[in-house]
Amino acid sequence: MTNWTRQQILFRLREIGTTVAALAEKAGCSRQIFYGGLDRPYPKVQSIVAAALGVPRQDIWPEFYDKDGHRRRLSATPNYRRAA
Repeated sequence: MTNWTRQQILFRLREIGTTVAALAEKAGCSRQIFYGGLDRPYPKVQSIVAAALGVPRQDIWPEFYDKDGHRRRLSATPNYRRAA
């Protein structure tokens, strides 16, 4: 199962009458942090978005959370460095 796309999440938020900016303001965070949390693991943001949508976060981001809502261990990303 794959994560919902950013467009799907934004559509669902608009459908219920809210926006990422409104959620961010209510949470006291910047909207850039919220937009980043739509694509990358960020439990605080994802919990707020999931609660606003009334959907468990593991249903929106199954790649990041197991069926019980606990964070999955992410595989290590290689450390890419530019040649000097």
